[in-house]
Amino acid sequence: MNNKVVLIGILLFWISNITCMFASSGKTKKNKDLPNVIIIFTDDQGYGDIGCYGATGFETPNLDRMAGEGMRFTNFYAA
Repeated sequence: MNNKVVLIGILLFWISNITCMFASSGKTKKNKDLPNVIIIFTDDQGYGDIGCYGATGFETPNLDRMAGEGMRFTNFYAA
């Protein structure tokens, strides 16, 4: 009797693992279609302190390139 219970437990374990593998394989294909989102939190930065928003006196080429290739959001609220 104990051998049957152990065998059934092992069988159920393997079936659940195989089911999870097939279920998760479909999700990875969908994740490739999702956009990348980058939120940069800074302290004491004004609206015009980045080149893409009109900064003068210094350059921010990497942030300018990111802003040019993606979307720029001009309002952000945090609570």
